[in-house]
Amino acid sequence: MPARKDFEPWDLKGHLGWIALIDVEYEPERFRFRLVGADIVTGLSRDSSGMYLDLVYGPEFYETAIGSYRWNLEHRKPIRAFGEMVHARKGHIRFESLDLPFSSTGREIDLIMKRVHYSSAISLAEKE
Repeated sequence: MPARKDFEPWDLKGHLGWIALIDVEYEPERFRFRLVGADIVTGLSRDSSGMYLDLVYGPEFYETAIGSYRWNLEHRKPIRAFGEMVHARKGHIRFESLDLPFSSTGREIDLIMKRVHYSSAISLAEKE
């Protein structure tokens, strides 16, 4: 598993607006948006940078919102996810994401980098 120090932001220059960095805390388990890229902020009409996910998402959507992060923690591998942004109350937006776990110790995941892509669920339905 790579460490955050193994990555330089300019390596991902064309993707930075679509990347979110999520800090992982243990005991108790919590996830915090360290940084949310500008294109994600525009798509969701909100900037959650610096906020804990359990405060961003209500209890009805929290487990859905963190599902891929829990998978990262359990399997210690990247995961691709896709669906509709119902947990952000934006069900008209479809997403595809890649969540990449990072570890500064090589054992415990302390950061997840998410690369997101959005498309309109409405335009996709019209094409079908």
